Amino acid sequence: MMGRLSLEDFIQEVKEKLQERYKNLKVFTSENIKNNGTKVYAVTIVDRESSVSPCINVEGYYKKFESGECDMKEIIMDIAEVYEKNDLNHDFAVSVFSDYDNAASHVRGRLINTEKNTELLKEVPHREFLDLSLIYVVELEYEEQKRVLSMRINNEHIKFWGVTEEDLYSQVKNNMDEMDESSFCSMEEVFKEMIGSGGEEVLEDLSGAYPPMYVLTNKRRLNGAVEILDAKVLRRCADVFGKDFIVIPSSIHECLLVPVSEEINDFDYIAKIVRDINDTQVPKDEILSYHVYKYDKQTETMMIVA
Repeated sequence: MMGRLSLEDFIQEVKEKLQERYKNLKVFTSENIKNNGTKVYAVTIVDRESSVSPCINVEGYYKKFESGECDMKEIIMDIAEVYEKNDLNHDFAVSVFSDYDNAASHVRGRLINTEKNTELLKEVPHREFLDLSLIYVVELEYEEQKRVLSMRINNEHIKFWGVTEEDLYSQVKNNMDEMDESSFCSMEEVFKEMIGSGGEEVLEDLSGAYPPMYVLTNKRRLNGAVEILDAKVLRRCADVFGKDFIVIPSSIHECLLVPVSEEINDFDYIAKIVRDINDTQVPKDEILSYHVYKYDKQTETMMIVA
Protein backbone atom coordinates (compact mmCIF):
# COMPACT_ATOMS: atom_id res chain seq x y z
CA MET A 1 0.00 0.00 0.00
CA MET A 2 1.28 3.47 -0.89
CA GLY A 3 2.56 5.81 1.76
CA ARG A 4 3.75 3.09 4.16
CA LEU A 5 7.44 3.60 3.49
CA SER A 6 9.48 5.86 5.76
CA LEU A 7 11.43 8.63 4.03
CA GLU A 8 14.66 6.66 4.52
CA ASP A 9 13.19 3.49 3.02
CA PHE A 10 11.67 5.48 0.17
CA ILE A 11 15.03 7.04 -0.69
CA GLN A 12 16.72 3.64 -0.60
CA GLU A 13 14.13 2.13 -2.94
CA VAL A 14 14.44 5.08 -5.34
CA LYS A 15 18.21 4.59 -5.36
CA GLU A 16 17.92 0.85 -6.07
CA LYS A 17 15.43 1.29 -8.89
CA LEU A 18 17.49 4.05 -10.50
CA GLN A 19 20.57 1.84 -10.26
CA GLU A 20 18.64 -0.92 -12.06
CA ARG A 21 17.74 1.58 -14.79
CA TYR A 22 21.25 3.02 -15.15
CA LYS A 23 23.41 -0.07 -14.75
CA ASN A 24 26.50 1.60 -16.22
CA LEU A 25 26.21 4.67 -14.01
CA LYS A 26 26.54 5.24 -10.27
CA VAL A 27 23.61 6.39 -8.13
CA PHE A 28 24.33 8.20 -4.87
CA THR A 29 22.04 9.48 -2.15
CA SER A 30 22.96 12.44 0.02
CA GLU A 31 21.73 14.58 2.88
CA ASN A 32 22.70 18.17 2.14
CA ILE A 33 22.59 21.20 4.44
CA LYS A 34 21.00 24.15 2.71
CA ASN A 35 20.50 27.73 3.80
CA ASN A 36 19.48 28.38 7.42
CA GLY A 37 20.26 24.82 8.48
CA THR A 38 17.53 23.15 6.42
CA LYS A 39 18.23 19.64 5.13
CA VAL A 40 17.61 18.34 1.62
CA TYR A 41 17.65 14.67 0.66
CA ALA A 42 18.78 14.07 -2.90
CA VAL A 43 19.85 11.48 -5.43
CA THR A 44 22.69 11.98 -7.88
CA ILE A 45 23.33 9.96 -11.03
CA VAL A 46 26.86 10.19 -12.35
CA ASP A 47 29.10 8.64 -14.93
CA ARG A 48 31.65 6.48 -13.10
CA GLU A 49 34.42 8.64 -14.57
CA SER A 50 32.75 11.91 -13.61
CA SER A 51 32.10 13.74 -10.38
CA VAL A 52 29.84 16.39 -11.93
CA SER A 53 26.09 15.82 -12.01
CA PRO A 54 22.94 17.57 -10.74
CA CYS A 55 21.47 16.66 -7.33
CA ILE A 56 17.76 15.86 -7.57
CA ASN A 57 15.65 16.58 -4.48
CA VAL A 58 13.51 13.56 -3.57
CA GLU A 59 11.41 14.91 -0.69
CA GLY A 60 8.82 16.37 -3.04
CA TYR A 61 8.47 12.96 -4.67
CA TYR A 62 8.04 11.34 -1.26
CA LYS A 63 5.10 13.63 -0.47
CA LYS A 64 3.48 12.71 -3.79
CA PHE A 65 4.12 9.02 -3.06
CA GLU A 66 2.59 9.29 0.42
CA SER A 67 -0.52 11.03 -0.88
CA GLY A 68 -0.98 8.49 -3.66
CA GLU A 69 -0.53 11.14 -6.33
CA CYS A 70 2.31 9.14 -7.93
CA ASP A 71 3.46 5.54 -7.71
CA MET A 72 7.09 4.45 -7.64
CA LYS A 73 7.21 3.75 -11.38
CA GLU A 74 6.03 7.26 -12.23
CA ILE A 75 8.52 8.77 -9.80
CA ILE A 76 11.47 6.86 -11.28
CA MET A 77 10.43 7.91 -14.79
CA ASP A 78 10.18 11.54 -13.73
CA ILE A 79 13.57 11.55 -11.98
CA ALA A 80 15.11 9.91 -15.06
CA GLU A 81 13.61 12.61 -17.26
CA VAL A 82 14.98 15.35 -14.99
CA TYR A 83 18.42 13.72 -15.05
CA GLU A 84 18.49 13.29 -18.82
CA LYS A 85 17.29 16.83 -19.49
CA ASN A 86 19.99 18.19 -17.19
CA ASP A 87 22.80 15.93 -18.32
CA LEU A 88 25.91 18.08 -18.42
CA ASN A 89 28.60 18.61 -20.98
CA HIS A 90 31.17 16.68 -18.98
CA ASP A 91 34.32 18.19 -20.51
CA PHE A 92 33.00 21.75 -20.19
CA ALA A 93 31.76 21.36 -16.60
CA VAL A 94 34.92 19.65 -15.39
CA SER A 95 37.13 22.29 -17.02
CA VAL A 96 35.23 25.01 -15.14
CA PHE A 97 35.12 23.35 -11.74
CA SER A 98 38.71 22.06 -11.84
CA ASP A 99 40.48 25.23 -13.04
CA TYR A 100 39.98 28.57 -11.30
CA ASP A 101 40.96 30.53 -14.40
CA ASN A 102 37.98 28.95 -16.16
CA ALA A 103 35.72 29.26 -13.12
CA ALA A 104 36.48 32.91 -12.29
CA SER A 105 33.98 34.52 -14.65
CA HIS A 106 31.27 32.21 -13.25
CA VAL A 107 31.86 33.10 -9.59
CA ARG A 108 28.86 34.76 -7.95
CA GLY A 109 28.03 35.82 -4.41
CA ARG A 110 25.04 34.95 -2.26
CA LEU A 111 23.90 36.60 0.95
CA ILE A 112 22.79 34.46 3.87
CA ASN A 113 21.99 35.07 7.52
CA THR A 114 25.12 34.74 9.66
CA GLU A 115 23.49 33.59 12.90
CA LYS A 116 21.33 30.94 11.21
CA ASN A 117 24.28 29.46 9.30
CA THR A 118 27.06 29.15 11.87
CA GLU A 119 27.80 25.51 11.00
CA LEU A 120 27.77 26.10 7.24
CA LEU A 121 30.06 29.10 7.54
CA LYS A 122 32.74 26.92 9.15
CA GLU A 123 32.98 25.01 5.86
CA VAL A 124 32.99 27.82 3.32
CA PRO A 125 34.99 30.99 2.60
CA HIS A 126 32.83 33.97 3.48
CA ARG A 127 32.77 37.64 4.41
CA GLU A 128 30.47 39.22 7.00
CA PHE A 129 28.32 42.22 6.15
CA LEU A 130 26.20 43.61 9.00
CA ASP A 131 24.21 40.59 10.25
CA LEU A 132 24.70 38.76 6.95
CA SER A 133 27.48 36.77 5.30
CA LEU A 134 28.55 36.69 1.69
CA ILE A 135 29.32 33.18 0.44
CA TYR A 136 30.47 32.16 -3.03
CA VAL A 137 29.20 29.85 -5.76
CA VAL A 138 30.13 28.89 -9.29
CA GLU A 139 27.13 29.22 -11.63
CA LEU A 140 26.83 27.75 -15.11
CA GLU A 141 23.92 28.85 -17.27
CA TYR A 142 22.31 26.62 -19.88
CA GLU A 143 20.32 28.97 -22.04
CA GLU A 144 18.69 26.26 -24.12
CA GLN A 145 17.20 24.80 -20.94
CA LYS A 146 16.95 28.11 -19.07
CA ARG A 147 18.55 26.40 -16.09
CA VAL A 148 21.46 27.18 -13.84
CA LEU A 149 23.86 24.69 -12.31
CA SER A 150 25.47 26.01 -9.15
CA MET A 151 28.20 24.69 -6.90
CA ARG A 152 28.80 26.23 -3.49
CA ILE A 153 32.50 26.98 -3.04
CA ASN A 154 33.92 25.45 0.13
CA ASN A 155 37.28 25.61 1.88
CA GLU A 156 38.56 22.56 0.02
CA HIS A 157 37.86 24.19 -3.35
CA ILE A 158 39.91 27.31 -2.65
CA LYS A 159 42.73 25.17 -1.28
CA PHE A 160 42.67 23.11 -4.50
CA TRP A 161 42.51 26.23 -6.68
CA GLY A 162 45.20 28.03 -4.68
CA VAL A 163 43.09 31.15 -4.14
CA THR A 164 41.88 33.10 -1.10
CA GLU A 165 38.58 34.51 0.08
CA GLU A 166 39.91 37.93 -0.92
CA ASP A 167 40.40 36.63 -4.48
CA LEU A 168 36.79 35.41 -4.56
CA TYR A 169 35.48 38.71 -3.19
CA SER A 170 37.41 40.72 -5.76
CA GLN A 171 36.14 38.43 -8.51
CA VAL A 172 32.53 38.79 -7.40
CA LYS A 173 32.84 42.58 -7.38
CA ASN A 174 34.46 42.48 -10.81
CA ASN A 175 31.75 40.21 -12.21
CA MET A 176 29.03 42.42 -10.72
CA ASP A 177 30.61 45.48 -12.33
CA GLU A 178 31.18 43.91 -15.74
CA MET A 179 27.92 41.99 -16.12
CA ASP A 180 25.51 44.15 -14.08
CA GLU A 181 22.89 41.47 -13.50
CA SER A 182 20.85 43.76 -11.24
CA SER A 183 17.14 44.46 -11.65
CA PHE A 184 15.65 47.58 -10.03
CA CYS A 185 11.97 48.19 -10.64
CA SER A 186 8.93 49.60 -8.92
CA MET A 187 6.32 47.42 -7.23
CA GLU A 188 3.89 48.73 -9.84
CA GLU A 189 6.02 47.20 -12.58
CA VAL A 190 6.17 43.92 -10.64
CA PHE A 191 2.38 43.91 -10.25
CA LYS A 192 1.94 44.62 -13.95
CA GLU A 193 4.12 41.66 -14.79
CA MET A 194 2.26 39.40 -12.35
CA ILE A 195 -1.25 40.53 -13.29
CA GLY A 196 -0.73 40.94 -17.02
CA SER A 197 -3.32 42.53 -19.25
CA GLY A 198 -6.68 43.26 -17.70
CA GLY A 199 -5.24 44.23 -14.33
CA GLU A 200 -5.49 47.99 -14.81
CA GLU A 201 -8.30 48.38 -12.27
CA VAL A 202 -6.35 46.54 -9.58
CA LEU A 203 -3.29 48.70 -10.25
CA GLU A 204 -5.44 51.82 -10.11
CA ASP A 205 -6.80 50.77 -6.73
CA LEU A 206 -3.25 50.15 -5.46
CA SER A 207 -1.95 53.45 -6.81
CA GLY A 208 -1.44 55.87 -3.96
CA ALA A 209 -2.39 53.32 -1.33
CA TYR A 210 1.22 52.58 -0.42
CA PRO A 211 4.47 54.55 -0.34
CA PRO A 212 6.68 54.22 -3.41
CA MET A 213 8.38 50.84 -3.12
CA TYR A 214 10.99 49.26 -5.37
CA VAL A 215 12.36 45.74 -5.74
CA LEU A 216 16.10 45.18 -6.00
CA THR A 217 17.12 41.72 -7.22
CA ASN A 218 18.94 40.18 -10.18
CA LYS A 219 17.60 39.52 -13.65
CA ARG A 220 16.72 35.90 -12.80
CA ARG A 221 15.15 36.96 -9.49
CA LEU A 222 17.00 34.10 -7.87
CA ASN A 223 19.38 34.71 -4.95
CA GLY A 224 19.23 38.37 -5.94
CA ALA A 225 19.47 39.99 -2.48
CA VAL A 226 23.23 40.04 -3.00
CA GLU A 227 22.73 43.09 -5.23
CA ILE A 228 22.70 45.26 -2.07
CA LEU A 229 26.47 44.74 -2.02
CA ASP A 230 26.88 46.46 -5.40
CA ALA A 231 27.88 50.03 -4.53
CA LYS A 232 27.20 51.26 -8.05
CA VAL A 233 23.65 49.88 -8.02
CA LEU A 234 22.92 51.42 -4.61
CA ARG A 235 24.14 54.82 -5.81
CA ARG A 236 21.81 54.49 -8.78
CA CYS A 237 18.89 53.69 -6.47
CA ALA A 238 19.72 56.67 -4.25
CA ASP A 239 19.77 58.93 -7.31
CA VAL A 240 16.28 57.74 -8.24
CA PHE A 241 14.97 58.53 -4.75
CA GLY A 242 17.07 61.64 -4.26
CA LYS A 243 17.40 60.77 -0.58
CA ASP A 244 18.20 58.03 1.95
CA PHE A 245 16.19 54.84 1.68
CA ILE A 246 15.15 51.85 3.76
CA VAL A 247 16.26 48.35 2.72
CA ILE A 248 13.80 45.64 3.72
CA PRO A 249 15.22 42.09 3.39
CA SER A 250 12.27 40.38 1.74
CA SER A 251 14.17 37.08 1.25
CA ILE A 252 17.46 35.74 -0.10
CA HIS A 253 16.01 36.50 -3.54
CA GLU A 254 15.24 40.21 -3.28
CA CYS A 255 15.10 43.31 -1.10
CA LEU A 256 12.46 46.04 -1.00
CA LEU A 257 13.63 49.66 -1.10
CA VAL A 258 11.53 52.53 0.27
CA PRO A 259 12.62 56.20 0.41
CA VAL A 260 12.73 57.64 3.93
CA SER A 261 9.94 60.13 4.58
CA GLU A 262 7.80 61.47 7.40
CA GLU A 263 5.49 58.50 6.89
CA ILE A 264 8.32 55.96 6.62
CA ASN A 265 10.43 56.51 9.72
CA ASP A 266 9.15 54.03 12.33
CA PHE A 267 11.89 51.47 11.79
CA ASP A 268 10.89 49.29 14.76
CA TYR A 269 7.40 48.90 13.33
CA ILE A 270 8.82 47.95 9.93
CA ALA A 271 11.08 45.37 11.62
CA LYS A 272 8.03 43.87 13.34
CA ILE A 273 6.34 43.47 9.95
CA VAL A 274 9.49 41.84 8.56
CA ARG A 275 9.53 39.38 11.47
CA ASP A 276 5.85 38.52 11.09
CA ILE A 277 6.23 37.92 7.33
CA ASN A 278 9.38 35.83 7.82
CA ASP A 279 7.70 33.66 10.42
CA THR A 280 4.47 33.09 8.49
CA GLN A 281 5.09 33.45 4.76
CA VAL A 282 8.75 33.02 3.82
CA PRO A 283 10.10 29.45 3.46
CA LYS A 284 12.65 28.73 6.20
CA ASP A 285 15.51 28.26 3.72
CA GLU A 286 14.76 31.63 2.05
CA ILE A 287 14.75 33.89 5.13
CA LEU A 288 17.49 36.50 4.89
CA SER A 289 17.23 38.74 7.96
CA TYR A 290 14.90 40.02 10.67
CA HIS A 291 16.53 43.44 10.62
CA VAL A 292 15.84 46.61 8.65
CA TYR A 293 18.65 48.62 7.05
CA LYS A 294 19.04 52.22 5.94
CA TYR A 295 21.24 53.44 3.10
CA ASP A 296 22.76 56.87 3.70
CA LYS A 297 23.00 58.69 0.37
CA GLN A 298 25.67 61.13 1.50
CA THR A 299 28.09 58.64 3.06
CA GLU A 300 27.11 55.79 0.70
CA THR A 301 26.92 53.36 3.62
CA MET A 302 24.32 50.95 4.90
CA MET A 303 23.51 50.36 8.55
CA ILE A 304 21.08 48.37 10.70
CA VAL A 305 18.37 50.68 12.07
CA ALA A 306 16.03 48.13 13.67
